Amino acid sequence: MELAWRMPIRTRSPLRWLSALDPLLLDGALALPLVVGTWLWDFYGPDVGHPPDLLSATLTLVANAPLALRRRAPLAVLVITTMPSLAYHLLGYHLALNNIGLLVALYTVGAHRS
Repeated sequence: MELAWRMPIRTRSPLRWLSALDPLLLDGALALPLVVGTWLWDFYGPDVGHPPDLLSATLTLVANAPLALRRRAPLAVLVITTMPSLAYHLLGYHLALNNIGLLVALYTVGAHRS
């Protein structure tokens, strides 16, 4: 009788497990915390710039939510995320917010074009 602890165990590495997931699911998992985290920082963080309101929340949603589709249409996502991010900053809202999504979209276009 062979002991169970001597049997080889095949485990999948976390990287292989992640690469097997649907890209839309992974990109959605990136976009959702960006939207929620930016909203939380905007409404409860330090007061910098114009006070947050419904317009800033909407611009944040439109600037970060399209990242869920970044691998399917990288250039379109870059264009879509650029406009609300630019409007957000030109309207005088918090300058440190809504930048990460734009940078991720720009990186994605560069990675897909190279």
